[in-house]
Amino acid sequence: MKKLAVYGVALAMLLSLCACDASDGQKNKDNAGNSASTSSNDVETNSNKDNGAFIVPTEPLSDLEQIDSTVTDTLIATGYSIDHASAIQEILNTVGITEIEIESMTGEAESGLNSVVCYPNGYTDKDRRFFFTTEDGVLFYAGFSGEDLYDSENGGFLKNYSDVHVPEKEVTLEVYGELQSLATSAVKQYLNYPDTADFGALDWKIGRSDEKYQILGKVTAKNGFGVKDDILFSVWFIANGTEYTVEGISLNGVRVK
Repeated sequence: MKKLAVYGVALAMLLSLCACDASDGQKNKDNAGNSASTSSNDVETNSNKDNGAFIVPTEPLSDLEQIDSTVTDTLIATGYSIDHASAIQEILNTVGITEIEIESMTGEAESGLNSVVCYPNGYTDKDRRFFFTTEDGVLFYAGFSGEDLYDSENGGFLKNYSDVHVPEKEVTLEVYGELQSLATSAVKQYLNYPDTADFGALDWKIGRSDEKYQILGKVTAKNGFGVKDDILFSVWFIANGTEYTVEGISLNGVRVK
C-alpha cells in the first residue's frame, strides 16, 4: 500500500511538472510574440527619425510666415537696443522701407540726437537716400528728397517712400553732346567778339531734373580792350521730346537771357 501511495504521489508530481512545462512554454511563446510586436512598433514609431540629429515629420506641415527682422538686425549692429531697433523697423516698414544700408550717423544710437542717412530697399543711387532722426534711440522723424515721411509731432505717418517723386537724372552721351553744341551757339550770341571764343574742352558739366537740363562751362574771349577774359557760363534747357529750348543763360553770374 505504501508503494502504491508513493507511486501515486510520484505520478501526480510528474503530471504537475508536465503541466508547468506546458504553461511555461505557452508563456514563452506569448512573451516572444509580445517582444516581436513591441519591436515592430518601435520600428514603426522610429521610422521617421531618418539618420539625422532630429525627428523629421512623416506628414507635411503647413507653411509658417517668415517674420522679417532685416532692419532691426542692421540697427542693432550700429548700437541701437533691440527695443528701439524693432520700434524703428515698425515705423520704417509703415512708410514703405523694408531694408536699409546705413551710410552715416551724426551721433550715437542710444544717446542724444542722431541723424541716420541710409540707402533703402536695395537702392544704391545717392538721390535715393533718405534719413531718419532719433532722440535717445527713439525715432521721431523720417524724410526723403525734401518730403516728410514720418513726424511724431504731426500725427506720425505722412507719406510712403514710393510716393515721393524722384526726378530723372540720367543724361546720355548723345544728349550731352547735343546740349554742348547748343550751349556753345547760345553763349556766342552774347559775346562781343564771338569769333575769339575758345570753349575749354574739360570745363563742361551737366545736370538734369526730369525735362530740365543745366549745362555749365568756361569760355575765353576778347573784351573791348583786346584782352582775353575767362567767362563762366550756365545755360538752361527744357526738353520737349527730342527738341531742346534755351530757357536761360548766365555769364559770370549775370543773367543775360
